[in-house]
Amino acid sequence: MDIIDAVILGLFQGLTEFIPVSSSGHLILADQWLGLDSTFEFDVLLNIGTILALLWYFRGRITGLARSALGEQKSLASGLIIATLPTLVIGGLFTDFFNQDWIRSGPTVASTLIIVGVIMIWLERRDKSKRQLDAVKAADGLSIGLTQVLALVPGVSRSGVTIIAGRLRGFDYKSAAEFSFLLSIPILIGAVCRVLLSQTGQDLIAEHQTEFLVGNLVAFVSGLWAVAFMISWLSKGGLRPFGWYRIALGLIVLIVSF
Repeated sequence: MDIIDAVILGLFQGLTEFIPVSSSGHLILADQWLGLDSTFEFDVLLNIGTILALLWYFRGRITGLARSALGEQKSLASGLIIATLPTLVIGGLFTDFFNQDWIRSGPTVASTLIIVGVIMIWLERRDKSKRQLDAVKAADGLSIGLTQVLALVPGVSRSGVTIIAGRLRGFDYKSAAEFSFLLSIPILIGAVCRVLLSQTGQDLIAEHQTEFLVGNLVAFVSGLWAVAFMISWLSKGGLRPFGWYRIALGLIVLIVSF
């Protein structure tokens, strides 16, 4: 792996972690199509940059949650905690299953890109929902959290399916996106810590310190832009363009794979 590889991977991670087109799917395709010398562990560690981007962008909201967890934002805090549990449990118990080669293959990524893309386009036909974050209930957290488990499969998109789940629970696009992005913080931290505590992860950082730092810097900058872009876009637009992009990319992957 060299610096150029790290920059490309960091850019893919930062942009596609929050733009609902699947960061894991794009990283897998980047490795295969561009011949990048990356590993699953390095891809996970790039989440450090995206975590920092989220913490910076939502610093006001996070501070408010910490100060008033038992006050006016108690329902939001509770919803986020409940939504986090399914992925932590299932992801922790079935890590080896979700890392199998067939799950991380081109046809699998293509299929999930297309399926979720179709759902995004269908979602635009629904009535516009109006619920906001201050109306989060435990049932919302559980529903969105269970949906998030699907994102353990590359190509699904964690932000994509959780925004969809939020919309189906009646939240407006902006609120669904904010809940999705806040929810990603504990999930990404858990994934990063798992790799950091492994010998493989520690050896990887020791061997590629410069690439690790550069990749995460690029992921931070591009991730910060992507979060701001999505919040702005979803304040006035929907998921349809991303749905069509996913379908087009999925079809290209299927053609290349066979």
